[in-house]
Amino acid sequence: VAQDVLDAGTSTQGMWNSKAVYKYLAAHQAQVAQLFTPAEVKRLETLNNAGVVLSMDRSYPGAAAQQHNFIARGVLGAVSKGAEAVGAHLGGLPGWVVGKIAGHGAEHLNERALSKAVEGRIRDLTGPFEPIKPPRSSPAGPGAKQRGGPKFTPNKAAQREAVGALLTPQEKTYLSRDAAFDRMVDAFHNSPPMHELAAMAIAGRDKRGWYERAAQSIAQNFGFDAPRFTALLAAMSPRTGVEENFKNAMRGFLAWEKAGRPTEGSKIAKVLGASVRENGGRLLPAHFANSVRALQAKEPENLTLSGPKVQAFARALHGDVNAVVLDSWMANVARIDPRILDGYKRGTERTRVPNPTYLGYTAKVREAAAMLSHMTGEHWTPREVQETVWSWAKTAAEHTAQYGALATIPDLVKSGELKDELVRGTPEFSNLFGAPDVQRAIAASRDSGGNARVPRAPDRSTESSPPSEKAAAARRALQGHLESAAARLEKSRFK
Repeated sequence: VAQDVLDAGTSTQGMWNSKAVYKYLAAHQAQVAQLFTPAEVKRLETLNNAGVVLSMDRSYPGAAAQQHNFIARGVLGAVSKGAEAVGAHLGGLPGWVVGKIAGHGAEHLNERALSKAVEGRIRDLTGPFEPIKPPRSSPAGPGAKQRGGPKFTPNKAAQREAVGALLTPQEKTYLSRDAAFDRMVDAFHNSPPMHELAAMAIAGRDKRGWYERAAQSIAQNFGFDAPRFTALLAAMSPRTGVEENFKNAMRGFLAWEKAGRPTEGSKIAKVLGASVRENGGRLLPAHFANSVRALQAKEPENLTLSGPKVQAFARALHGDVNAVVLDSWMANVARIDPRILDGYKRGTERTRVPNPTYLGYTAKVREAAAMLSHMTGEHWTPREVQETVWSWAKTAAEHTAQYGALATIPDLVKSGELKDELVRGTPEFSNLFGAPDVQRAIAASRDSGGNARVPRAPDRSTESSPPSEKAAAARRALQGHLESAAARLEKSRFK
């Protein structure tokens, strides 16, 4: 029965499935009552609750290299054996906390006690989660001092493997040589520290679900045309604010539809340019090629756009939770020139692909997602880390700019003035769709020319919920790292 409970709890990828455990216990009440004492039944329930609070997500690239879920390592054996002894051998917070709880009954499992323990665990990150550490200098091998002698770099292979585990197979194809892989590893270690990214993400958590809400709004308003509009929106995004990007894409798409959906490149470019200029907007030269391809593609959801940021933006809006969008704001977070993230053209390909710097930064964001999932007990995806870091950084810099030379970003962080309400004011595509003029334009287009679209019903599942006790503890524990991130961002304002 204990094994059945374990199987139920680990039936979903990465996270502890408490509903399945409760369902199993409810369906087997008589059997459980015969096999276990009341105290042992309490321990089953206790361990299930602990599984919810302390389980780790392993469903993103690179997570397989981490320690696996402590629940799956035999903690359920504590139900009928020495609970504290079984728990203690696991090491770190999960082992001794769960061992203590299982040994003394469910009444010892309370959010405040767990939050306190988790807060201490977060501060030093001892235990199951192991961040990737930069390589240490090591003595040279035999003959290294001789002219022409062999170079001895024992850490490189391990570093390539560890950081490479955070990349997708497709991304690894952009690192065809060891030298490129090594530059990616260097970029990973030179990216903003994992703790700072995690701190900014938690501070911006009110914008968690930014991409998901945008995708739902696009599907609701464009129906079967949603993938094409998404591709156009991404194509017009470089060096453009959210509101202007949305307006340009909306006007351009509706003008293209009104013109009869031309497929010839020159006609598409003419329609898009005219629609944007008529409304006082602007299209950059970099926008045109991708925009034309977005409106020409037979399968826009599978289209590869030129530029790593543009492609990642499209993938994030299409639902790829591992996509990491690195735009100018994310460049400011890292204190690097945004042009470094533009990628490169490989061979005879028409599109620009991610370079080692982009991939190293991407890997760091994914590592931060792994850390946050472990710290908070919530499933944080790389896409969510990026959208929340972006929202917080944009809010912090723009709000501080109102004070001129009278205040800095660190000043406002320490004073508590950068409140959650300010972050919630960061613009979203999902909010922009609600404007009356936008709705009228979409409705008129939907009913014209026989191109009727059937919009999908809105999905409210992405509405934000209050943070858990554990997430609140994580935010408090990471406050010092948020101040460090603020100092880094402040320097980017005047570089």
